[in-house]
Amino acid sequence: MTQTPSGILTNKRVLITQCNDFMGPTLCEVLAQHGATVVASDIQLQDPHAAARVVHDVLAHLSAGL
Repeated sequence: MTQTPSGILTNKRVLITQCNDFMGPTLCEVLAQHGATVVASDIQLQDPHAAARVVHDVLAHLSAGL
């Protein structure tokens, strides 16, 4: 049985890291179908500070209204 997306995530933003790996593409698609604004990142996160930089860059991008 297939379900119709509910829009439960309307007006929500989600950050998907490793968006091109494993479940990333499917997560991006499904979350968008449910109304989320999907911010996809393919930046490698091996560096301990990489995740903080991704979040910082996303917030800067969003606050700039882009």
